[in-house]
Amino acid sequence: MVHKIAFSPTDDILASCSTDQTVRLWDTHTGDCINIFEGHDAQVRYLAFSPDGKLLASNGIGGKEIKIWDIHNSRCINTLRHKTSVWSIAFSLDGKFITSGTEKIQLWDLVTGKCFKILPGHERSVRALDFDFRGRLISCEEDGSIKIWNTNSGNCLTTIRVNRPYEGLNITGVTGLTKMQRNTLKKLGAIEKSDRDGPK
Repeated sequence: MVHKIAFSPTDDILASCSTDQTVRLWDTHTGDCINIFEGHDAQVRYLAFSPDGKLLASNGIGGKEIKIWDIHNSRCINTLRHKTSVWSIAFSLDGKFITSGTEKIQLWDLVTGKCFKILPGHERSVRALDFDFRGRLISCEEDGSIKIWNTNSGNCLTTIRVNRPYEGLNITGVTGLTKMQRNTLKKLGAIEKSDRDGPK
C-alpha cells in the first residue's frame, strides 16, 4: 500500500513510499520506476522534496530517523536521528535546513546533519509542518492547534486553536465514566481538575 506521494518541484519526478519500506521514484512522462531507495526498517510514511528538487527526505511510521537522499546520485547522504518518533518533515524555502516534528520541532542543518535549534511549545505530537511564502513555519499539533513560527528567532508568532467538540466541559467529579471514556472526552476538550489544582 502506498502511504504518500510527492512531486518534485520540476514535476518530472514523482516519489512514493509504501508498506514495503521503500521509496520509489517515477518518471512522470513515461510512468517508469527509475529508482528504488531502501534502508528504512519500517513502513515509509512521510516524504518531502527540497525546493531545488535535488534532495528527498523520508521517514517511517513511528520511526526515529529521517533519511536524506541525493536524487541524482541515488544514495542516502545523511540520517537524522531523533530520540522519539517523527511525525512530520518539511524543508525550509531556501533549502538550507529541514524541520522535523516530534513532541517538539527541531531544525536540522543539511550540511552538518546536526540539530541547531529546537522550538518548544507543543505538548503533543506535531503532525504537520509547512512553510508559507514568507518563510514562516506552520505547525499543527495532534490536538488541532496551529502555531506560526519565526525560525530565525525561534519565537512563536501566534497560536490558532480550533474548539474541539467538548472544549471546556468540566467532568470533574462526574461518575459512571470508564477510564477510556474519560480520556477520550479530555482529548476532545473536556477538562478535569485534580485535588492539587486547589479549590473548585
